[in-house]
Amino acid sequence: MAESIDGDALLFGEAKWVNKTNLPRIMNTLEKQAENFPKLGNRKIVLAAWCKQSQLHSSEKPVFTASDVLAALKK
Repeated sequence: MAESIDGDALLFGEAKWVNKTNLPRIMNTLEKQAENFPKLGNRKIVLAAWCKQSQLHSSEKPVFTASDVLAALKK
């Protein structure tokens, strides 16, 4: 969990270093964690998953691979 610099948003995320990730289960867990988080107020909630390999998903939630993270670090 992380808070944006301006305090207007909260990021709930999970990293999985396995070949096959159950994204629906992960996103469901993150949604429950966000719902139960104290003092949410009017902050925007962002859910994200970091996976070892690319994942097919129908969710609009961000999914990042190790390659995505390394590419961002090189910028």
